Amino acid sequence: MKRYKVLVATSSNSHLVRLFSGGVAKYACSCDDWDTHFSMGREDDPPERELERERFDGAIVAFRDSVVNLVAPGAPVIHLWPTGDLPPDENRRHCIVADETRTGEIVAAYFIERGFRNFAFAGGLQFGPWSDAREASFVEALRKCGYSCEVYPYGGRNAPRIFSHAKREDARTAKWLKSLPKPVAIFTAYDRRGEQILRCCRNLGLAVPKPVAVVG
Repeated sequence: MKRYKVLVATSSNSHLVRLFSGGVAKYACSCDDWDTHFSMGREDDPPERELERERFDGAIVAFRDSVVNLVAPGAPVIHLWPTGDLPPDENRRHCIVADETRTGEIVAAYFIERGFRNFAFAGGLQFGPWSDAREASFVEALRKCGYSCEVYPYGGRNAPRIFSHAKREDARTAKWLKSLPKPVAIFTAYDRRGEQILRCCRNLGLAVPKPVAVVG
């Protein structure tokens, strides 16, 4: 029986990627013909030149650069892009992406069902099209239900590409939070942004989930 060498190349600093890796590991344990190598972006990972010699039969990749040099010619590479971004130069048929439109609809419905009538969106603090897509879907879903949405002015498309001013952003976020009509339901672009919003609420003495509700 042929055994297939499968590379799972991910980043170790993402909760979503750890969930993906756990699922892949569980499946790999049930496969008699898989020899699976996990490269998690850690210091103890083998150098890339060593991985290149393996010439894997296939790869599953999340939040990593191209692995084209690590797999055999024509071998399948599956990209797990949970933020919805697509790799620019790989075969996009083999991508698993987030449904950003559905995400905004789900969060809007969740807030409306809980009686909120004031809404806001806090985009990512680093530039990323996925943040803009989540904003657009959330705002549009609310508009269809007759509601408007306040958008944090320094996030998403207006955010710097490299974020390095946490204290300044906390101050700007706190000022924005104080300006929002209460009670307010806030959709944040990702979980760490949600943590930052919660920290600012705590510093301002704003209780959660009312007068401020947060979904990351």
